[in-house]
Amino acid sequence: MISPVFAHADLEAASPAADELVTTWPKEVVLQFNEPLITSDEQQVNLVSVTDVAGVQIDLMDSTVSGNLVKVSLPDATVSGSYFVNYRVVSADGHVVEDSYEFIYESANEPVTISADEADQEQIATPYVTPDEEVQSSSNLGFILGLVTIGSFILLVLQFRKNRYK
Repeated sequence: MISPVFAHADLEAASPAADELVTTWPKEVVLQFNEPLITSDEQQVNLVSVTDVAGVQIDLMDSTVSGNLVKVSLPDATVSGSYFVNYRVVSADGHVVEDSYEFIYESANEPVTISADEADQEQIATPYVTPDEEVQSSSNLGFILGLVTIGSFILLVLQFRKNRYK
């Protein structure tokens, strides 16, 4: 008896491609995988985002899936530099596949310039953060700030009591 073997979705092609230098700004990013992706009417499970070197999302947040293709639209105007494509897709076997890559845009009118500080720093792709992860991160920050505030208040009370009984 032969049982089916499922593999994770692999990125087969991308436009723009990883490490590609483009001189004409693309209207969209298109990712092609080796198998159809799972979709859901209830929530968006396959996402593509494009961020600039500062980590700011610049795409139009309109990821769409058709079979084994995922697309996201890009704004008309931008500046020369590095851009990062971050994706999160669900393959036919139900496994989540996340990855990212970089492409470089160089306008014919505006060559890419890298400052000495940027040249010394290694640029890395920004992982895609889902809204749930973003909420988790900000709630952790609130918890930490609350602890610091309570700790400061306790120290003030102890200092006040110490000075009062001198």
